[in-house]
Amino acid sequence: MQTLLIGFCLYVSLNAAIIWNIGLFLSGYFGLATSMYPYAIPPTVTLYEAAAQPETMRFNLWGAVIILPVVIAYIIYSYSVFRGKVSPEGYYGSGI
Repeated sequence: MQTLLIGFCLYVSLNAAIIWNIGLFLSGYFGLATSMYPYAIPPTVTLYEAAAQPETMRFNLWGAVIILPVVIAYIIYSYSVFRGKVSPEGYYGSGI
């Protein structure tokens, strides 16, 4: 729905598309915030009490250390494959 709304607004005006997109984002954000309100962390809980166990944090750290370089390498590879301009002969179906 958001895609259709933004497409219509782009047809009408770029400013309308930006305003509608900001409005949709804020309504989703405030809707999520109000739905979580009773279960939000109370002010009496400290940051250390709310944090996960050190073992869990260590596990997540090692997962990020392993996965993040793989993701960055894939992004670099994808960029190198798709860099440059496409010539008129460079797309499927050309030359027929």
